[in-house]
Amino acid sequence: WTRPAIASVMTSLDVDVHGVYFIVRRAERAWTTDVLPQSLDTAATLLQQRGYRTMGFQANGNLSAETGFARGFTSYRFSLDAPANEITDAAIKELASTELPFFAYVHYIDPHAPYAPPERVRDAFGKRPDLTEVDERAAKDSMGYLKDFVYTAFGLQAKRNFAAISPEGKNELKLLYDAECRFLDSELARLLDEVERKHPNTLIVIMSDHGEEFWEHGSMGHATTLHAEQVEVPLVIHGPGLSPKAVSDRVSTLDVVPTIVGYLGVGPHPLWQGRD
Repeated sequence: WTRPAIASVMTSLDVDVHGVYFIVRRAERAWTTDVLPQSLDTAATLLQQRGYRTMGFQANGNLSAETGFARGFTSYRFSLDAPANEITDAAIKELASTELPFFAYVHYIDPHAPYAPPERVRDAFGKRPDLTEVDERAAKDSMGYLKDFVYTAFGLQAKRNFAAISPEGKNELKLLYDAECRFLDSELARLLDEVERKHPNTLIVIMSDHGEEFWEHGSMGHATTLHAEQVEVPLVIHGPGLSPKAVSDRVSTLDVVPTIVGYLGVGPHPLWQGRD
């Protein structure tokens, strides 16, 4: 899930090394949250030290400035759960006047619960099915349904607050997720068009921090299993001098930052566990 995954991406360190595990944990009589340790270098801190203007555009609540993920960024635009079009707008606006060289980290929350794509995008996937009252509740409060499932699976609550949904209800949640993917695709295309038009000499990396399960192995969402649908993610790297090819080797998200800085001609950090 997001916080430990992005901590690993940005530091090229395993979770057991950087220690970012939980969103909340009980510490004596108080609740605390894991934050990114100040002692660790990140992609942003390293590139900022080398003269890059570093910009973050962020919509995920796990990655706010308070959790340490803004460190090393010249600017860090955080808007909780902002839809993809708002994140793209913010990135395009700042990139229009940025100094070179730059490192931009754009983190979209779509596709992610709550599954709430624009109506026009959802409608492109066909007529809505007739849903039961239980199904409608889950579709309208997909984040609540997801949390209820996960919290029960982990024993954080004794029983489910949501009733089981029908096959039609499950299919509607899948379609809402697909529609969010389509919405993100269109907004990502808009961002990439702008980058390639104004800054063609740019390395572009597209990836995800985690996947999403829709009952393939009896679970849903993420952070619940280590099956492929939750842990395997897309990775696309595009830039000047790179020839089209598919890499058949199994690679890790720990390898992303070492690969980026290798392309830029910057030597690897001695503590990194990933490889170029």
